[in-house]
Amino acid sequence: MKTILITGASGLLGYNLINDFLKHQRFYNYKIYGTYFNNPIYSEKCIGLKLDLRNGSDVKKIIEEVKPEVIIHCAAMTDVDRCEKERDECYNTNVTSTINLCNYKPHKAKLIYISTDAVYEGKTGNYSENSETQPVNYYGRTKLEAEKIVMQLENYTILRVNIFGTSPAKKLSLAEWFIKKLRNKEKLNGFSDIYFNPILVNNLSEIIIETIERDIIGLYNVGSPNTMSKYDFGLKIAEIFNFDKDLINKSLSKDINFIAERPKNSTMNISKVREKYNTKLQTIEEGLITMKRIKIE
Repeated sequence: MKTILITGASGLLGYNLINDFLKHQRFYNYKIYGTYFNNPIYSEKCIGLKLDLRNGSDVKKIIEEVKPEVIIHCAAMTDVDRCEKERDECYNTNVTSTINLCNYKPHKAKLIYISTDAVYEGKTGNYSENSETQPVNYYGRTKLEAEKIVMQLENYTILRVNIFGTSPAKKLSLAEWFIKKLRNKEKLNGFSDIYFNPILVNNLSEIIIETIERDIIGLYNVGSPNTMSKYDFGLKIAEIFNFDKDLINKSLSKDINFIAERPKNSTMNISKVREKYNTKLQTIEEGLITMKRIKIE
């Protein structure tokens, strides 16, 4: 029986990944462990383990007990403004945890690292895996540093992503934030000057599953085939979920006093992943339609 260890298993990706694994009969014989820090995992499909990934001795103990053949490292501090303010906490959560996993993982175990489009400068967009990485905020810098640590391993896969979907946690994803505001008939702002090509978290799960099954190695940008501004993303959510589009104000990010700088165009070129993988990457519209169906189920 193969063993998979998922860090951050109570977060947006970890939670959905656990559920998506068990939709595939071929994973019924896998033993799946998930780590959490603050939010316990309530799932019969996963063995939950409370773990502070920043503590090397604790990580070593869990790794020796579980002996995972695959580690999927989803855990991260992702609040960009908080990362800018609490740099030590951000570094330890995003970098030190990765160092610990790389140091103590079994020799032949595969590590799948979930990175971000924030490693790019975000001025021109359409970034490929060979594009220069020049993060504009501390969050992006810590994720890039963690990538470099993972790249020293023999068997690794790094997936640079920007995801949306339904989360069990109190913290809402961008799509959920739009939905909550629109459902409550509240006015909200949508930035017309920030562009991205996010992927539905469940579509990313399929990519991760294929990564494991085919033992794919390397660095890949994973996103939707189309791009849009966050304002248009909000309009598309309103359209698909049948909300009032007029509630969304067209605005500019420069008018908001953010603590951390945001990349304006972090869209990623996904040619490499489309050539290598068999999994179909959904458009943003297709992903939102799937998200709506999942929420109804």
